[in-house]
Amino acid sequence: MLEYKEKMRDWPLERQGTIYRGMVFAQTEDQIVLAGAASNAGINRMILSKQSDHERLEVISHVNSLTRKLITATVSYVGKANYKEAEK
Repeated sequence: MLEYKEKMRDWPLERQGTIYRGMVFAQTEDQIVLAGAASNAGINRMILSKQSDHERLEVISHVNSLTRKLITATVSYVGKANYKEAEK
């Protein structure tokens, strides 16, 4: 996840882009990717261990309520929208 820190808000877009490219690069390290996959697998196992759809929905609802407090947006961008300096 990319954190949008308060101090970054006034930085020029080019500088923010450089910082975010560094964050993306760091997040592709093997250990980071493996930890994320392990976390997702653990959540999936917890959901699948429940006996009924009702129990599974309760788990999913709880996980969603936690993540809503942490994640504001997920963006996947491939550089085809003509956002000028943002694409650099």
